Amino acid sequence: MKPSSSSERGSRTYPHQSGKKRESLGPCDGLRGHAHTRIRAERTKTHSAPAMHRRPTCMRDAESRDVRRRTSVGCVEVNGYRIEAGADLEGAVLTDAYLVKANLERANLVGADLSRANLRDANLRGANLFVGDLHAADLSRADCSHTNLGQADLTEAKMFRTNLFAASLVRVRLLFADLHDASLERAVLIGARLRSAVLERANLRRANLEGAFLRDARLGDAVLTKSSLANADLEEAILRGADLSSVDLSHASLKGADLRGANLTHANLAHADLTNAILSEANLTGADLASAILTGAILPDRSVHR
Repeated sequence: MKPSSSSERGSRTYPHQSGKKRESLGPCDGLRGHAHTRIRAERTKTHSAPAMHRRPTCMRDAESRDVRRRTSVGCVEVNGYRIEAGADLEGAVLTDAYLVKANLERANLVGADLSRANLRDANLRGANLFVGDLHAADLSRADCSHTNLGQADLTEAKMFRTNLFAASLVRVRLLFADLHDASLERAVLIGARLRSAVLERANLRRANLEGAFLRDARLGDAVLTKSSLANADLEEAILRGADLSSVDLSHASLKGADLRGANLTHANLAHADLTNAILSEANLTGADLASAILTGAILPDRSVHR
């Protein structure tokens, strides 16, 4: 039997190749093949990491958008507008803008569109936002003291602990707005529309709410000492535990209002309509009820007025 030639010894035949010979392999080719196989396996293992370790694309995109916005604020420029104290931004379009901790003190924002903008902790002291659009904007903990928000649209705005000291809110729209724990001391809200607004624990000392529309508003534990609510509409409003001492409620409508446990000492309720109002456990010491309508009202002693 003839010894196999060197070329035959270095070649291999596979069953599926039907007798065809593969190219000859060098002495190190087998080792290289094993190395390549190991590298490919490691790469496959790296790229097939469990899905739980990967962040969804939408999350990564949202984060990058947030970074861009924060970078813009850091550069005091948003949507092409310079954000700085005293800036003239009349009519500016800043919808959905990220303006957290922005300094807009004394800025002119008359007619500006800030709907859905994030203005948390922003400085808007003394700014002019007359007829501005702040629908669904977030102004939580923002400083809006001495700010002009006359006739502005703040429907569904978030204003948790917002400082509105001595702010002008004449005929402002605050429908369904959240103002709990906000400070509105000495604020002017003549003719303001606050239907279903949340003002729980809010500070409204010496505020002017004459002719304001507060139907279905929630004012539980709010402080309204010496404020004016003459001719205001407070029908079905919740005023449980509210401090209404020395408040002017003359000619106000309080039909069906919940005043349980409220402090109404020395309040002026002359000509007020308290039909079906709940006054159980309320303090009416020194209150003026001249010509007030109390039909169906539940009085402090829990008796029903006929």
